[in-house]
Amino acid sequence: MTLSFQTASERDPVLSSLLEERQTLLDAVDAFLETILPPDRYGDPNDPLGSALFWPPDPSRLLDHPTVGPWLR
Repeated sequence: MTLSFQTASERDPVLSSLLEERQTLLDAVDAFLETILPPDRYGDPNDPLGSALFWPPDPSRLLDHPTVGPWLR
């Protein structure tokens, strides 16, 4: 996916239509894991993927995961 960047003449950020304004990595991980994990794994502190959302959430550790990391990067 190619991302646009705001130029000096633009006042509003340029966002892909797939992204929401002010979306964080946690928001992206949340939405992504919700689509790929069954409910019993989502937020499970013992699950290698779902535990990223357990308190305290640490979505950045999934950037190194071999399966989901490339998508999140």
